[in-house]
Amino acid sequence: MTEQQSKPAETSKPKMMFRHAELPRRTNGEAVLAGLEFISAGREDGHWTDFSVLGSTLEVWVNSYVLARLAEVPGDFIHRDFRLRMEESLDWLMDARTPDGMWGTGRDLEADADTTAWAVIALRGHGRKPPQAAVEFIRGCQRPNGGFAAYPETSQMEGLYKLGATDTTVIAMKALALPNPAAEEFLAARLQTEVAPSWRRLASRLQLCSEMLELEDGMVSWFLLNRASRSTAQYPADNAFEQSLLLRCLLRQRMQRAWPEAAKLRNMQLQDGSWDSSAGLGPAMPGVAVRQKAHSLITDDKKILTTVTAISALSMGESQPGHYFGSDLPQPRRFSEL
Repeated sequence: MTEQQSKPAETSKPKMMFRHAELPRRTNGEAVLAGLEFISAGREDGHWTDFSVLGSTLEVWVNSYVLARLAEVPGDFIHRDFRLRMEESLDWLMDARTPDGMWGTGRDLEADADTTAWAVIALRGHGRKPPQAAVEFIRGCQRPNGGFAAYPETSQMEGLYKLGATDTTVIAMKALALPNPAAEEFLAARLQTEVAPSWRRLASRLQLCSEMLELEDGMVSWFLLNRASRSTAQYPADNAFEQSLLLRCLLRQRMQRAWPEAAKLRNMQLQDGSWDSSAGLGPAMPGVAVRQKAHSLITDDKKILTTVTAISALSMGESQPGHYFGSDLPQPRRFSEL
């Protein structure tokens, strides 16, 4: 590549929307496979890590999140060796429990509801039964106002970490997989009054909308889902992580707009199969003590979280029935054909 070719094209549009000129256009299936190769190569010592600046303090949370997202990828994309690596990472996750059977963000750290919920979702997604103690721990983190806090009242963490939080509440509901009217009222009130979630682990409002829209049928009312759907349109996708979450939202809403947004996400993929680091941590994550501005967020420098989120979003398109997208055309197409 010459020096002239390596320079980005001059344009007023965001840089993220363009692929390098020499890269061929990948289909949806090819993008997923390339991303999986990157994720597989990024595994270290039997599990996934990210956010290097915080050391090993997030390794359990990251591994749980990655495994939960990989559980959403259709089995046709997972080759035998990668399947074995995921099973090893699930074993590592089970070994990383606290003595009481829950999970903290890192090994030997205090258990929290958010990490425990992601671990429960990951285990269940891969056909493993979560420990009952973990399920009961999550239930015990629900506050009187209906919201779930990251840490229980008995925790030694600061009081702010023991307040009900929107993102923890959604993940807890997803892990418990049961209707929870009090939690739903909490979420409905927060969606109506908050300009942005005031206390969150991932610095993304689209993350909240995405997880709400993916709650199982019958768990929440149409009213709450409709409010989450309307909120989706209010937040721009400024990077690869946000673009992945936006696509997840649109797919759950069965909107035709998912087609061009999926193409945008594929066009942001790098040659090595990854997507640019853009998953940022919010102030409710241990080690992130202050509310940061967008330009100073701690992001996933290994690109694991962003990439696995993009993979899972594109994978969702593979499972959508054709009548959601273009069934009125003579020959409906799947994302894998694009």
